[in-house]
Amino acid sequence: MTTFYLLRHAHSQANLEGILAGQIPDIHLSKLGHQQSQAISKSDLKVDLIVSSPLERCVETIKPYAIKCQKRILLDESFIEMNYGEWSGRKLKALARKRDWLKVRRRPSTFTFPSGEGFATAENRVKKGLARLSKRYPKKRILIVSHGDIIKMIVNSVLDLPLDKFQRIVVDPSSLSVVEWGTKEKTLLHLNMPTSTLATTKKKLKDRATLGGGSNV
Repeated sequence: MTTFYLLRHAHSQANLEGILAGQIPDIHLSKLGHQQSQAISKSDLKVDLIVSSPLERCVETIKPYAIKCQKRILLDESFIEMNYGEWSGRKLKALARKRDWLKVRRRPSTFTFPSGEGFATAENRVKKGLARLSKRYPKKRILIVSHGDIIKMIVNSVLDLPLDKFQRIVVDPSSLSVVEWGTKEKTLLHLNMPTSTLATTKKKLKDRATLGGGSNV
């Protein structure tokens, strides 16, 4: 199995302004986001490889950590934010008043953003990206810096839930979720953890995911 550390980018200008950024360029971290990025660089996290969405807010989030660890940041389009098409750059409050908002929240599997990407299409590219990395780097610890919806889709897939359930999952800026990804088995280890609280453990998965929930970590 490959262990994927899923890091949502730190707080961004889009988060501050309440807009749906999507894939539009030049969305950078906010002042809070830069503070979160520095905190990540000081965490106990240890990984073998860093993979990032190519968007600026993701690269800015992980750059201090990568410099400290002397690791390259590999950009991967598989984990870029969804293409929200004509909705990109618009205020979330205004979008929430649209009739299609209910589809986005309750039946995302049926929805494609105008001139943009569908949730099902995005989920498919993300799963292909994870399968490719897992096959290429078995037994490695890979940090993936990505976006809220993308990480929620990954967690949803690991839990083997239908896509229409993924909106129930919460992934905050600068949070870390951890999954084990194999060809026959997938396991969720952590969800929406503040990066400052998660230290790498040497305990094996089989010692942690036991019957009766007998994990002490």
